[in-house]
Amino acid sequence: EALADAMSSRPYTHRQDVDTGITAVITVEEDMRFLRSTLRSVLTQNVLPGVVIIADATGRTSSRITTSFEVIPSPSGPVMEVPQSKHVTIHIVSAKGARSFGDAVSRALDRADLDDAPRALWLLHDDSRPSDDSCLAQYAGRQCARVQTVRLGRLPSA
Repeated sequence: EALADAMSSRPYTHRQDVDTGITAVITVEEDMRFLRSTLRSVLTQNVLPGVVIIADATGRTSSRITTSFEVIPSPSGPVMEVPQSKHVTIHIVSAKGARSFGDAVSRALDRADLDDAPRALWLLHDDSRPSDDSCLAQYAGRQCARVQTVRLGRLPSA
């Protein structure tokens, strides 16, 4: 329900782009009060992760649920050619029995069965929504020589 609400409230805009090398993992436990606002914040970022994994540690998810949506980015200046569409894939997977945040993330990554290893992970707990719409764009703009993680929606210090 929270996912459907977040997807339906996602703005239709050509000012979003997708970084297919970034996977966001959002962990959720029994208290899901903030999940809806966190999902909404993730899905309204200027730069979207190519994959969003919701790690359900509540035990309510028994099998992987997958959905996706299309984004058609366009440059800020004159458009010289038809922009190529990009896709964001969302997986809801079980992280039942996870003993920690890191354990939930590991279980979710295993159960999402991604085709390609992400270049970077953006790690969030369901109660840690990004502070603004450019949070991931700022993170993605950094030169990542190795996989970095961002927890609680904050950027690593410079």
